[in-house]
Amino acid sequence: MVRMEIACIIMVLFIAVIYFQGKRKMTYNHVLFGLIEVFTVINLTFDAITLYTVNHLGEVSLFLNRLCHGIFIGSLVIVLFLTFQYVMLLINEDSLEQQRLKMYWSIPLVLSLIGVIFFPLYYKETPKGNYSYGPAANMAYLSVGLYLVISIFFLVSKYKQINPKKKNVVLVALAIEAAVSIYQAIVPTSLISGMGITLINLAFFLTVESPDVHLIEQLKEEKERADKANEAKSNFIASVSHEIRSPINAILGMNEMILKESKEEDIIEYATDVSSATQAMQSIINDILDLSKIESGKMEIIKVEYELSRVIKDVYNMLYLKADAKNLKFEIYVEPSIPKRLYGDDVRIRQILTNLLTNAVKYTNEGSILLSVKGSSNGNDAILKFQVTDTGIGIKEEDLGKLFSKYERIEEKRNRNIEGTGLGMSITSQLISMMDSELEVESVYGKGSTFHFILKQEIIDSTPVGDINISERKKILREKRESKMSDTLKPEEKGTLKGKVLVVDDDMMNRKVFCRLLKNTSLEIIEADSGKRCLELVKQEKFHIIFMDHMMPEMDGVETFDAMKTLEGNKSLQAPVIILTGNVMDGAKEEYLAKGFQDFLAKPIIPENLMKILSEKLQGGGSL
Repeated sequence: MVRMEIACIIMVLFIAVIYFQGKRKMTYNHVLFGLIEVFTVINLTFDAITLYTVNHLGEVSLFLNRLCHGIFIGSLVIVLFLTFQYVMLLINEDSLEQQRLKMYWSIPLVLSLIGVIFFPLYYKETPKGNYSYGPAANMAYLSVGLYLVISIFFLVSKYKQINPKKKNVVLVALAIEAAVSIYQAIVPTSLISGMGITLINLAFFLTVESPDVHLIEQLKEEKERADKANEAKSNFIASVSHEIRSPINAILGMNEMILKESKEEDIIEYATDVSSATQAMQSIINDILDLSKIESGKMEIIKVEYELSRVIKDVYNMLYLKADAKNLKFEIYVEPSIPKRLYGDDVRIRQILTNLLTNAVKYTNEGSILLSVKGSSNGNDAILKFQVTDTGIGIKEEDLGKLFSKYERIEEKRNRNIEGTGLGMSITSQLISMMDSELEVESVYGKGSTFHFILKQEIIDSTPVGDINISERKKILREKRESKMSDTLKPEEKGTLKGKVLVVDDDMMNRKVFCRLLKNTSLEIIEADSGKRCLELVKQEKFHIIFMDHMMPEMDGVETFDAMKTLEGNKSLQAPVIILTGNVMDGAKEEYLAKGFQDFLAKPIIPENLMKILSEKLQGGGSL
């Protein structure tokens, strides 16, 4: 028996040494486990001592026997009380309820310790060994049993609230200790309580107090904090985006009016410069938004059916005038045998190609830029190789590693006059990676660069795409630039849109831009500077369509829209309500549509998008 007690002491001492060497926060549960370790060592030590003293009653004085037994049974009660408190921590981390339980359940401990000190303790001699008994021992063992029973009860009753990795081991340890205690009570000479106490310590150490478990919990907490920080950052960026896009919307809108109506060459030149600078600012905002979405995991690849020729023409439309302004030759080659209709994320493919071509135009001062698309088939999939080649300034070999860095631009001094954040290539690379591919680059410094990547796209229609004729596009784009065409509608179409439009926006300049964009139509436009004013107007007049800004003081657009649905006397209850917002984060449109808005119009307002919505919703004359 003495050997088993010594083995238990050594094991608990080993646990204690390892535990106290580790760096831990001074939280209540760590302090509690430390106390359990200390009192367990005391209990096991005096358990071993009393094994000797009780079996040598003739050699050891009764006073020393009484003292050693008192410390042994007193420390046993303390260990089980601390164990109960520790179990309660597993269930409910130091809550107000648990604080009350601490006070309430300490009464048996206090009574037991008083009994151990002042009540008598007797000794019985048997052939199998001697043991102690009496009122002092009985009170202590009753408390031990009570704390064991209620620990198991609370552990079972609150089973679902406890970490699965902790509860089973702790429950088994407590159950074995309960069985050991019952056996000890039936066979008092067995003296095996130390084994149960050691098992409880070992169970706590390997689960709740394990360094690995704490590391996992710490990582989990860090992840939760990071997720909350990312969410807060995303919300902040969405809010800032809206706040910045509103004045940009006003600048672009009013500038558009200047380009339309001014006849003075100097004024037109100034307005053109303003437009270029504002669009550059908008591009920077879009880069920051995209990077934020990628980092927060909110950027998604959304696959739809699309026509490759439409994507290529759209990209060409966006970049041709920029290239032409620098007298660069901009050519497109698409292999005619590529399937006509594919399945993939055409929006992200446009963005990738636009970023690559924009960079090519920026860093090419003379020569040419070529976008080529070649393909082959692999069963139901088309394997497309996109390649952008320029005759620009090129990249030094030692700088190639910096190319996709988020916050570092290559040859900063040389390229300091080139606009942009330097985020475009990082975003492009990450988007391509999200589409299970990799952006590769070859460059000769001073001669030019080639960027290429391969995408696998499902084939929807295997009809060959044929020759994509861009010569006609060149002519149209040049004419548009030379005539400074700003109108979205042809003269004969301007009178086809009829009806009453309500625009709700707290920003006076944004309302002014909205009205000016529709100046040459037959629409009647009413303005509201707040959600409250909107509610007043819809009770007075029947509107055919309502454009609602989101972020407004007092009552925002969503709240106003919800109020309109239940507003008594609302004459415009059937009017389509279009959300007008600078929030262009991924999923924003879907969230607004889920709230009941019939469409989504982003700021800065693109005239074509505005006219498209009006044409669709008014259905040629404002009929509802």
